[in-house]
Amino acid sequence: MPGRRCLGTFRPARLEPECDFLISATLRHQRELNLGSAGRWDDFAGHRRRVTDLILGHRTGRPSSRLVVLGAGNCNDLELARLLAGFADVDLVDIDTEALAGAVRRQRLPDGARLRLHGGVDLTDPAPDRLERLSRGDVVVSTTVLTQLLDVALQAGATGPELLTVRDDHLRLITGLLAPRGVGMLVTDVVSSDTCPQLRTTGTGGLGPLLAEVVNGGNFFTGANPFAIERWLSTSPDLRLDRFGMAPPWRWDIGDRSYLVSALAFRKQAEWRTINAAG
Repeated sequence: MPGRRCLGTFRPARLEPECDFLISATLRHQRELNLGSAGRWDDFAGHRRRVTDLILGHRTGRPSSRLVVLGAGNCNDLELARLLAGFADVDLVDIDTEALAGAVRRQRLPDGARLRLHGGVDLTDPAPDRLERLSRGDVVVSTTVLTQLLDVALQAGATGPELLTVRDDHLRLITGLLAPRGVGMLVTDVVSSDTCPQLRTTGTGGLGPLLAEVVNGGNFFTGANPFAIERWLSTSPDLRLDRFGMAPPWRWDIGDRSYLVSALAFRKQAEWRTINAAG
């Protein structure tokens, strides 16, 4: 998919001897994609506006609110100036350090912007010290990065159950970075016009029914069924989530291909401390 961002790699045990080769090959491939999409700002306009509006709509109202974006890459789907106006601090996370730096240059942000870049972070297996550098976010967003993780896993020989493990681990990463009462967001492409050609001509009002149709028909990217994701999140008590919402889907046209995109939001429960009344 043009414009997808650099990530890490899936490492099943049976492929360990080839691990270094797989990592380097994956990184080279992803950097090529980033370079290829760096100049496609205009192609992302409608998608970028939707993603940015959704993020700003989930601000918690805290004066020192922090936004964490996972898989930020070229930031073609983020209006950074608007996000910096809406949040006290913004953290951008990606494995491709050069893509993050280039994104800041292209959007011409002023010196001293409250923006922290975290490059070299493998989202499939982030090192603990890398995560410790990230403060808990009031909003933590994964922006069309899930299917990229799943693609890399497929290339490494992952099977169906292993792909769902990749998905679930990513969801746990999002929730683990949330502050109490913080909001997590998963923005993901669900299907493309390659297998759903009617997507190219479906109007806005028909995208919701089309999403239900492709899911019911099994015509979606493995692991990207938003209804199954919402069900998994809501039935995993250890994640401590208490509110869920799904935005109306939208079509993202890029070149001669279209993607049906879904956005799911969920809130982390407040943390309660037990008080010993007995003294």
